[in-house]
This record gives sequence, structure tokens and C-alpha cells, in this order.
Amino acid sequence: MKPRAAMSALRFLLLQVAFAGMTTIGRAAEIPFLWIGPNWEKADQFTTTPWPADAVREIRGVKLYGIWLGKATDEQLTRMAILVRERDLQVSVEVGGLLNPDWQDQIGEKSAESELRGLRRWRDAGGRLDQLELDGPERRAKGFVSWGKDPSKRITDYNAIAKQIDIYLGLVAKEFPHTRFILLVNFPNWGWRGKPSYHGVGENRQQFGDYFDALSTVLPIVQAVEPKFSGLMIDNPYDYASGKAKSAKLEPQNPDEWFARIADLCSVVKTYGMTCGLVLNSEGGGKTSDEAFSNDTQAYATAVAHHAIGFDQIVVQSWYAHPTTVVGAVLPAQTAITMEVARILRSPPPPTAVAPQPRVAGKPIMGAIRWDFWTRGNEAKREAMINTGKETWGQHRNLQDPKWAERLPFFAKVVSENPRRVDVYADSPEVMDQEIAFAKQSGLDYWAFLYYHDVPEMNRSLDLYRNNPRRGDIRYAMILAGTRPYTKESPWEAQIDMMVRDSAEPNYQRVLDDRPLIFLFLWGDKHHPAWLWGSVAQARAAMDSLRARFRQAGLGNPYIAAMRGDVKECHEYREQLGLDAVTAYTNFGKTDYADLAASNVAWWDLAAALGSPAVLPVSCGWGGPRPSGPIMQQPTAEQFKQHVRTARRWIDEHPTVAPSRALLFYAWNEFDEGGFLCPTLGEKPGDRKIDWLRAVAAE
Repeated sequence: MKPRAAMSALRFLLLQVAFAGMTTIGRAAEIPFLWIGPNWEKADQFTTTPWPADAVREIRGVKLYGIWLGKATDEQLTRMAILVRERDLQVSVEVGGLLNPDWQDQIGEKSAESELRGLRRWRDAGGRLDQLELDGPERRAKGFVSWGKDPSKRITDYNAIAKQIDIYLGLVAKEFPHTRFILLVNFPNWGWRGKPSYHGVGENRQQFGDYFDALSTVLPIVQAVEPKFSGLMIDNPYDYASGKAKSAKLEPQNPDEWFARIADLCSVVKTYGMTCGLVLNSEGGGKTSDEAFSNDTQAYATAVAHHAIGFDQIVVQSWYAHPTTVVGAVLPAQTAITMEVARILRSPPPPTAVAPQPRVAGKPIMGAIRWDFWTRGNEAKREAMINTGKETWGQHRNLQDPKWAERLPFFAKVVSENPRRVDVYADSPEVMDQEIAFAKQSGLDYWAFLYYHDVPEMNRSLDLYRNNPRRGDIRYAMILAGTRPYTKESPWEAQIDMMVRDSAEPNYQRVLDDRPLIFLFLWGDKHHPAWLWGSVAQARAAMDSLRARFRQAGLGNPYIAAMRGDVKECHEYREQLGLDAVTAYTNFGKTDYADLAASNVAWWDLAAALGSPAVLPVSCGWGGPRPSGPIMQQPTAEQFKQHVRTARRWIDEHPTVAPSRALLFYAWNEFDEGGFLCPTLGEKPGDRKIDWLRAVAAE
């Protein structure tokens, strides 16, 4: 689990993060669920030294090592059990999972029996076991462990490893049926999506292998049946995040790319319904002094608090010689460090001084909707559906037919022809790099990300954008959406936290007097204010709360546009909720693109007649393999250019209805429905929609 060297220099991104509470643990929190985990040789300090009075308010769980459960005396175990019961602390225990590859097809059974001995001692002493963390069972089975003397017996087949993990989890769950299982990964020593591990050693420069490949095989098997993993814990010490040591084999690496890997890893595991946590510590500090460990861990917490990764758990953990003092109210005691981490994570950052964005007289602010469906989704279900000739995610299936080959986006890959299988996945840093380059080339000012508060896989591209070093080449705005109402499990307050964080970014799109631009998705039969918030009055209160938080953060008054197809209903919602403007996700024509463009103009004119300010919806096309869009309404180059020119002229002629001078294209990446600016395989460079838009933008 413990990385042995450090990552290259990392420019920590100055982003505020609205952390989600650990709903799977059952106690709502404004920061991640916070654990403390001392070196196992110092665990007894928990029970021999009085705890600071306010420690339990912040520290909600203790992490113990399986080795300690085996070595501790009965008296030590009993004292620890009393402590956690009296202080209502949860308990996580770190074990190996799969221990000795020499055991081969008995490794799951023998490992479980070996580690159950310590767990039983803990249970018999009155201890609780809320969470069991398996420290790298995949790499242990592959022989990256001190156990196992016969290289020929190492298990390299991830399918076989997954089956042994299933056996292990099943045996432990029989005796501890209410325990959550967490997969713990020593991330820097793995490669990721074909890229080298941090040290660049081993086969293909991936020390333990490619962790994406490992997860893509192991998780579909393990998560298919109970018991399964409820979360992932990432071991990535401060040294690897701050560049305090160098790689063994590689030149200094792109630090932004490494933090993007962590974000991508979290996004991947969340598609399996798992939480994502991070270990906070310092290798260098842990080997040097209590003060160095304390300072580095606080610096790490500060960086995490400003980074856009929604961790569910944070563990302040040491397996080093330091800190020597575990319990104490004054730094550098480990409890004091953990309480300081909580303060850092909870304290709102100071208001961000945001420089005014440049305005070009006579030019509109052009945005495009991003509907980021093109992610891996639930791989276990997907693979099962593919094997039966179906596909879990309908939009991916829609583009499998060869007749739509020219509609495939530039990042699509034909995996096989018989049977035909096309992967249409945009969720990688490399694809995001190219998308940003295309957007910049087109002349777009911003992307409007459709953000689903309850479908995390739909937000993976947003996370990649936030962590991309080239994100300044195109600004962004948010379309707040979801497939279910806001509840205690998915609170509106979390959306406000996120919007305050994002709107403070210098590349967040602002209009008028530097007002952050926000869209409120109110589409269809369900997505109306009363359904989302319980009543129109509660919806209005939600909007008022959002504006109050923006003022408190020094971000001014956001410019909020209701988004609905029927302009009259959209106008009504704007008035009911006290919003600033109206817009539409898309409009619909009856015959061809000329008719589609005319429907947009009619929508603008009706908004003007109603007296509603508008962010003008502009269509890139309609029609494709999706059942809802069979009519082909794709533009010629001249039709498209003329429609954009018409929108520009309309904005100039209606300054009171279009005060923001903003328009919104449907869409950047609705490939199967027909609205797309993002290049496809069927387009020729120089004659793509982005080329047509660039030509108009330059006029």
C-alpha cells in the first residue's frame, strides 16, 4: 500500500470543492467522513491518553491494522472496544485481502481464514467492525508482496483474481454480515489507461500493471453479486502530489495529468456505485519528524480543499515512525492534525477576486450544450448486455449500426466487425485535450455542462475538464439537472456549494456586469419546480438561497436562465422563481434544417413578445439513430452560417431582450440525436461544423 517514492512537481489547482457527505455511512456531513489511523505500534495511545474534548466532533472513525488485532493483548483490545463504544466511533480495519500467491486457487479461502483470526479476537473483545479495507489484493495476488516464493505461482489473470476476492469477501461476510468492504489501492505504483506508473519501472513501464485494466475486469465480477465493494480508498501521499521527491526512471511528469488520473479513477469507481476516499499523509514527513508530518499533511488538506474531486472519505493515516504522539490537543499530535484537517476542509475559502472577462463589441457570447453521456457507465451490466447482443446504454447502441459510421464522433473506436462493436467513450484526458482544442478552434466562448446531481457517470467529462491544464482555452457554465428531486440524500445545498466553487473560477462564464451564468433545466413532464423542490414556493426559496450564498461569497448576483422548450411555460417559471432569462435546450422543426432554424427564430420572437430576456437557443441540427429523432434536419454549410448570422443580428436588434448577448447551441455532442458541433468521423477537416462556426465568428 505504501508508495516508496514521490511524484513530480504538482501545480495544485486553485479550485474550491463541495465535498459530499458519506450517505453510505449514514451521517450527513459537510466534509468527507473523517478517520484517524495511527501506526499500528502506537494504536494503544488511543486508550491510554485522554482525548481532546472536541475531537469526536470532527473525528468520526478510527482505523486499525489487522496486524494489531493479532498482536494486541486481550486487555488492549477490550480497552479499544470500550473507547469506540463510548465515543460512538466507527471502526475500519486494514487487511491484505489476498495474501500469498503460492496458495493459488486457495488464496481467497486461506487468506480469509488467516485474517479472520484477528477479526474474531476483536469481535470477542466487544469491538465493532464497520469497514474492512483490502490493501491491494490484485497486486498481492500478482506477486508484488513479500509473501510467496514461487514466481510461477503468481496469479496474473484478473478474472481469477476477482473470483478469489469473491471467495474472500463471502467468507468474511458470513461472520461479519454488516461490514462494508473497501478496496485500497497504492495508486502511483500502477499505470493508468496505458500510461506509465509513477516510477516507470516494470513491464510496459507500469510497475504493478494498468489499474484501469485491472478494475475493468475485477469490478464487473465482484460487483455483480453480494457481498461487493462499497468504496475505493486511494493511497497517494503528499510527496507524490507535491513533487518533493523524484521518479525512479522517468523525467519530471505533467503534474496536472497525475491529479487528473486521481479524478478519473474516482469517476470510474463511482460508476459501480462505490464511494471514493483518499489517505492524507506524508512519506517524507513520516520519516523525518512529527512537525514535518503535520505541516505536510495540512498542506495536502489545503490542496484537496481547493481541488475538484468529491471524496467521500478522508483518512489521516500513518504507517511511518512519525507522528510519535497520537493523542493530543496541540499540534503535531495526530488527533490535533486530524482536527486541523477538518477545519481546513470545512472553512470556506475567501472570496475570489475575478478579473472581468473580455468583451468584444458587436460579437455574441457563444456557448454549446454538453450532454456527456459518452462514458463507460456501469461496465458490469454493459458487458453482460453486449454478450447478448444488446447494450445497457441506448445511445451507445444507437451508433453501432454501420449506416451511422459517419456520425461517430472523432474519439469512437471500432473494436470488432463481427459482431460489430464500437466504443464511443470520451472520458479520458486525451479526448478532453482534443475537445478543448476543437472548441477553441471553432470560436466558441463556453461549454454549458448538463450536470446531473444524481448520475455521477454523466459528470465525468466535467471533472476531466476541471482538471485539464488547457481548460482556460474555453470557459464553462452549468446546467443544473437531475433525474430525481432534491432530497436529504441529494440536497440542493450541495448544488449551491458546487456552484459557488465553480463560479469563483476565472474561466467560469459570466455575462453583463460579471454575473455568473447558470441554467436551470426544467424540461419535460417531470422537470418542473414543484417536482424538483416539492412546491413552487420551495423552489423560489431554493433560488433565493443560491443568490444569498453567492453574495456571501463575494460573487455577486448570478444570471439564472430557465431552460424549457415551451417558451410560455418557460416565461412563467422565470417569473415564479425570480429568474433572469429564458432559454431552450432545443427546438423542433417539421421538415428540414431551414424549418428548424425558423422554429428557433419564432421562439426568440415570442420571448420578446412576452417581455422575457433570453439566452438565444440555436440549433446545429436534428435527427439520427435515436428513436426520438428520425427526421433528418442537418444543415448545409451556408444554412448553418446564415442561422448564426441571424442570431447575431437579432441580438443587436433586441438589446433589452438579449442583454447578456449570449446564445446557446444545441449542442456540442448530441451525436445520435443530431445536434453536434464536435467533429465526427464523417466530416472532412475544413468543412466541419466547427469550421463553419469559426468562419462566422471571424466576421
